[in-house]
This record gives sequence, C-alpha cells and structure tokens, in this order.
Amino acid sequence: MKNYFYVLLFLLASANHLNAQKSAANFPYKIGQPYRVFDFDNIYYFSKGDEIMTVKFIRSHTIIQKFESATPSLVKDKKYDGFFPGNFKIEDIIEVGQHYYFFFSVWDGKKEEEQLFSIEIDFAKGEFIGQPKLLFAADGKISGVKKAYGFFNLGTSIEDKFDFIQAQDKSNLLIQYRKVPAKKNDKASFDIIGLHLYDESLNAGFEKEIKMPYTERKMNNLDYQVDNKGNLYLLTKVYHDDSNDDKKNKSDLTANYHIELFIIKSGSDKIEITQYDNKDKFINQLWIKDSGLGYLFCVGLYSSGERLRKAGVMSAKQSNFDDCKGIVVFKVGPEGKIFGEAHYEIADNLINKYETSDKKKDDKLPYLELRDIDIMQDGSMIVIGEQYHMEIKGGGGFTEYKFDDILISKIDAAGKLAFMNRIPKNQRALNENQPFSYRYFKIDNNPCLVFVDNVKNLKLPADAKPHNATADLTIAKVSDKDGSFTKEFILNTTEINGFKLHKFAMNRFLKIRENSFIFEAYKKDKEDIMIKVDLK
Repeated sequence: MKNYFYVLLFLLASANHLNAQKSAANFPYKIGQPYRVFDFDNIYYFSKGDEIMTVKFIRSHTIIQKFESATPSLVKDKKYDGFFPGNFKIEDIIEVGQHYYFFFSVWDGKKEEEQLFSIEIDFAKGEFIGQPKLLFAADGKISGVKKAYGFFNLGTSIEDKFDFIQAQDKSNLLIQYRKVPAKKNDKASFDIIGLHLYDESLNAGFEKEIKMPYTERKMNNLDYQVDNKGNLYLLTKVYHDDSNDDKKNKSDLTANYHIELFIIKSGSDKIEITQYDNKDKFINQLWIKDSGLGYLFCVGLYSSGERLRKAGVMSAKQSNFDDCKGIVVFKVGPEGKIFGEAHYEIADNLINKYETSDKKKDDKLPYLELRDIDIMQDGSMIVIGEQYHMEIKGGGGFTEYKFDDILISKIDAAGKLAFMNRIPKNQRALNENQPFSYRYFKIDNNPCLVFVDNVKNLKLPADAKPHNATADLTIAKVSDKDGSFTKEFILNTTEINGFKLHKFAMNRFLKIRENSFIFEAYKKDKEDIMIKVDLK
C-alpha cells in the first residue's frame, strides 16, 4: 500500500459521452469550496469522526490539510519547508492505535548506515508534533524498489526500503527490512532480515537481525504477519534445488518447491519451521493474515502449472503464471500447526463469462492478481482478485497496462464457499500507477466495489466483453448472501455542477462513513475541490 504517487488519469470519454448525464439522483453529493492547489508527488488521506486529514509531499515541501467532512470544506492547512533532511525518502504514514506516524529513511554515507526516522502527527491540529526522532540505524545498504524519476525517467532511486506490518488489532507495529547481501551470489549468500517491534507509542519491544536458513537461490519470501503478542510469521517458497525454477521440466505437473512458514516468537532469535506441501498446486500468490480469533489465515491463488513460463523482456506477463485455477486457504495455529486446508476452483461458467461466443473456451482465468482479503469477526472472509497485466505495444514503443474483471468470493466461517462471482470492467492505462483498478467498501455488510467504468456495461450480457472504461464512476453492489450484484452509475468524473474536473484519481479516494466517501480533484485556476458522495 505504498504507491501513492500522483499520476494523470487518461479519460477516454467521447464527445457524446461528455454531454451525457453527469450524476445519478440516488447518489447525492456535496462539493466543498475550492482551495489553492498544492502540487505533490505523494499524498495520504485519513479520516476520524467528521474530520479528514491529508498529508502531501513534493520535494522539500510538506503540507498538512484538515477538512470537515459534512460540507466538505478546508478548515486549515500548515506548510513545512525544509523540515526534513534533503535526502529523505518517504516510507509510509501509518495509524498505530490512536497515533499517526510518518516514517522516512535517510542514507548516511559517512557512517554507511540506513537510518529510519519517525515523527507523530497531531490529527486534531493537523501538525507535526516536535521534531523527527531516529528509531534505529541499520549497518550497510537496505534493499528496496528501484524507481525512475526526472525527464524521460533517466534517473533512478531506491525507495520503499522498509515494510510496516501491524497486528489485527493495530496494537503493535513490526518494521522489517532486508539487507543487501555482501556477495552478489544467490547460491552462496543468505538473506539477513531485520525485525523491530514497537507498541503504539513506538516503545521498542525487540530489535534483531536474523539470518535465513536457506540461500537466496533456494528461497523466495512471500509475506509477513505479526500477531498481538509480537510473534512474527513469515511465508516463504523453498525450492527443491538450486535452479530457482518453479518446474524442473516443462512437462512436470508437480511444483519444484514447497511452502514453509517461519515462526519467530516475540523476543526469540530461533526460527521454528512448519512445512506446507502444495504438491500439484502452483502457488501464484500467498498472503498471511491474523484473524483475531487465535489463528492466522493463509490465502492465495493457485495454478495447475500447464502454462507456466518465465517472463521475458517483451512478455505481457507480470508473474510466472499465465492463469489461475482457484483459491487456496489454510489456517495456522499459535504453535504453527496447519489445519483447515481447502481449495476453491473457479467454475468454467465464470472463466468464460463476459467473453464473446466465438472465443475459445478455457478452464483457467487469465492474469488474476490477489487484491483484498477482508476477514470478518466470525472467521468468514471476502477474497477479491483482479485481472491485471501489461502488453508491449508499438514494437516496444510503449506499454499498456490492463485492469480487467474482478473475481469476488466469500468463504463462510465453516470453510465452505458461499459464493464466487465475476464483475466485468475494461480499463486501459499508459502508466502502471494510473488511478484505475477499484476501491472496496462494505455497506450494510454487503461488499461494494467502486471504479471508473462505462455506462454501457451496467447491464452487460454474459456473452459480451465489457466496453472500454470512460469517465463513469460506477458502484457494483454485491449481495453478501449469494454474490449476485447490480451495477449503478454514480457520477461523471469530468464535470460536476459546472466544474470541469481534472486529474481525477482512484488513489485520491477515502471512505469516511459506512455509506459515504470523498475524493479530491483539480478544477483548474490553481484550485482543488473536495467532493463527498453518499451511497444510499
């Protein structure tokens, strides 16, 4: 949840579409008074009661804005110039308990250490509290994500170096990092993982670095989780040889790896290992989540491996798997015991839904990515995946990113599949971080998905492909009982009440109440506006 970089939305609205209905009567909205725009590279939104807070960054400038949600109108803003070191890298802003903390990193070249700082934000005042504090420093380089910047993206920067993992009740915070190996040899080097646990006031619980039991070549970390006792859980893929390949041969029907769960008890340096044998299931993704019920869930997507291949430079693939066969779920007890394993295969009628009748039928859903897991108090859960991949166009001249249909499923408290359904959409972008995809809400305990669509898709036949998304903000309301859904038009994102909207983005959305959300847009004349939408 770290890619908050602002990007322009390419709205593909036609001239006829711009003259269409601008809003739906059953989704009333309010527009706040315009306020001066503050260009930004990163933005974060938070709500508490009837108040909204935004934190925006651009180079050495930071601004904190406070809004009241009823209107919604700007109440105050406070700007900070040069408040942080010139070489600071934004890591995250996280709500921990009743506190809001901004974390940033600084590389100290003289000491050759990566430093992580924190500073608390006073939500009521919309101000930083005091000065930044050094949480800890790690010797040597920390691995991160290489990101391009500058004209033609010629410059690069290593960012997102630290992972922030919270317990289900948000009572503590685990900060994790991976050190850059001293030797660039995957067959000989072992990952060293740093772990720092804090309570909600950022008092340290434990701080340690742990050497992984396998070489980098033999393992691939999948996901982390911490429980409210400070115990750490790490899911990893462990290969059966040094090939680092999911299959030894193309014809293999069993995976060349298995899954292991590392458990590190609070205050201990010992790694306890539980093995999960995935056998003929090729795990596309696997997440671990604390249920709050005394056990954890491992939830993922699996393939049968028939069309497994390595991604090449010109490939449209995002992972080693072309297709998804279904969902895998198992539980983990406090001592690491695995139980309650189940697989939920995607039915053929869903795989071939919203495809033209002349398309060859398949038994796998292409390019499905796990997006959301919502665990309820009774142990039931909503699992959401989205079809996402990229395609190289124009002989390699540009890349088109595709955000397509959504697969939504509910697994009840007994582990039975309550429903699985597919929601059509067809979104195209020229930048991976463009504001497409969707936002997930719950209204009266029913799942709801909000996304930019085309009104022609509101009642789409099962044998038709969805039309390309335009500027129609749409909600898909899903029944919690059987997964059936209805799609409704909310508003047109290019014009509201005479305001021509620009720079609309799904990453500028924030849910503020059970039945309402806000979003921010640019109206030109160097002014932004905040818009509140009520979902009846």
